[in-house]
Amino acid sequence: MSLPSGEYWQQFRQTWVLAFPIIMGQLGQMLMGWVDNIMVGRVGVVPLAACAFANIVLHVPFLFGVGVLTAVSVQTSHHFGAKNFVLAGKILRAGLLIALILGIGVFALFLGFSPFLSLLGQNAEVTAEARPFIIIVGASLIPVYLTLTAKSFCEACARPWLPFWITLIGVAVNILINWLLIYGNWGLPTLGLTGAAWGTFIGRMVIVLMLFTVIFRAAGFRSWLPKTFFGGIAWSEIWSLLHLGVPTGLHLISEVGIFAVCATICGWISVDALAAHQIVLTCAATAFMFPLGLAMALTIRVGQVMGAGQAGLVRPICSQAILGTTLMMLCFASVFLILRKVIGYAFVDDQAVIALTAQLFFAVAAFQVFDGWQVVCVGALRGLADVRVPFVFTLVAYWLVALPLAYFLGYKLWGAIGVWIALLTGLVVVSLPLIIRLWWKTKPGNLPTLTVKSDPLPEGGLL
Repeated sequence: MSLPSGEYWQQFRQTWVLAFPIIMGQLGQMLMGWVDNIMVGRVGVVPLAACAFANIVLHVPFLFGVGVLTAVSVQTSHHFGAKNFVLAGKILRAGLLIALILGIGVFALFLGFSPFLSLLGQNAEVTAEARPFIIIVGASLIPVYLTLTAKSFCEACARPWLPFWITLIGVAVNILINWLLIYGNWGLPTLGLTGAAWGTFIGRMVIVLMLFTVIFRAAGFRSWLPKTFFGGIAWSEIWSLLHLGVPTGLHLISEVGIFAVCATICGWISVDALAAHQIVLTCAATAFMFPLGLAMALTIRVGQVMGAGQAGLVRPICSQAILGTTLMMLCFASVFLILRKVIGYAFVDDQAVIALTAQLFFAVAAFQVFDGWQVVCVGALRGLADVRVPFVFTLVAYWLVALPLAYFLGYKLWGAIGVWIALLTGLVVVSLPLIIRLWWKTKPGNLPTLTVKSDPLPEGGLL
């Protein structure tokens, strides 16, 4: 569909007005990881490696829950686009119930597995330092899942700034608690990495309590929500979320799981390799928040226009997002190449780790555009409720292509740089078919048709 110039720029503006606060919110979440790594890195290389190892263990099950809960933004955006606000409120309720069950289940998994961390073959000191961190941060996933559900609801209802500002407050609390407990300031005990875990837990609790206080007290939102939380829950609402969310969760496990396994391979190589891997991964993940935030906005925008019966806008919106992603990730690739020799100094004082970090940034810079393309395409396809085929693409590219290469090139031949060359290969292999898939799915004859009801906006506005 070819849009007039004015309409094209209007759609461009609407996407980025939504995407910007989502990106900032994602960066706020990443800031917790940056703070932990930088502050723990000042304690020593072993605590930094333990932080990296703990994040490996935490992220794979955690991100399955994140993927499941992305269905809240898809379903809410469809109802919001159709002005079906009461059903949007019911989706929030069903999502919160799923989030609570997921959070408790994942925490129980971490608690049960913590005595067996040595089976993953890491350095004994690293494993011992990581164990309490994993348990405490694992408990913080319960408020995190609840927060993500409420955040997705707000963003899909075109109110993305609310969770952003609350997240910033939580990050500030995290920094303060880290400073107190990592280093033992103000007479408190010096806990090192465990202090960083408590900072994360307390910061996340502050975020969820503030966010729910605002949502449930705001007149507009309150009028959308069911009168009782547990009364009259429709299993169809829960099933619709799981039907869309579980394949997305598996997709995220497939994608992030390969990074976790590659980090484990780096741990087999050496502690220095694992520490350098953690530094470049933290930087790459920070850059990734920009296309990820855009992808989340794209999921919502595609869902909204589909719900509003404006399917012809989907392809122009997606084209804008892919172009914007390409430009963004080229900028990040340039930054990583230019600053590759100095970034490591922000994390550690160890010269061997800093030198290896600079080497790894060549591979990180090379895959930026491909990483951006794959996540934006997945976000757009998710808005169209197309989640199964992208999962298969990811499974093949990462686990059948990148993983064997990581073991052979990294563990057997070239060390950590071989691992990152394998990751680059996997991202190239997955991004190209995803672009083709999105192009095909957004052809006018291939777009799905949504049947939605419409309810009037309750009195009192939104906030």
